[in-house]
Amino acid sequence: MSAVEVFSNGEYRVRTSTDADGTVWFVAKDIAEGLEYSEDSNPARLFANVPDIWRGVKRIHTLGGEQNMTCLTEQGV
Repeated sequence: MSAVEVFSNGEYRVRTSTDADGTVWFVAKDIAEGLEYSEDSNPARLFANVPDIWRGVKRIHTLGGEQNMTCLTEQGV
């Protein structure tokens, strides 16, 4: 995975990362927040019906260090 890029429009932000194949992965938690799901919503459960080819767990660098996070491709979003 490449470095994390953050897209922000002032209301919300979405972290992304690109894999070696050039696929962009969006952090599912950020997508859920942008869609205004409650903070208590579990992104893994929210996006459980997204096919595995469009959903996965990726290592994302956060302020707390490297973490495994549920991520979605553009098709999965």
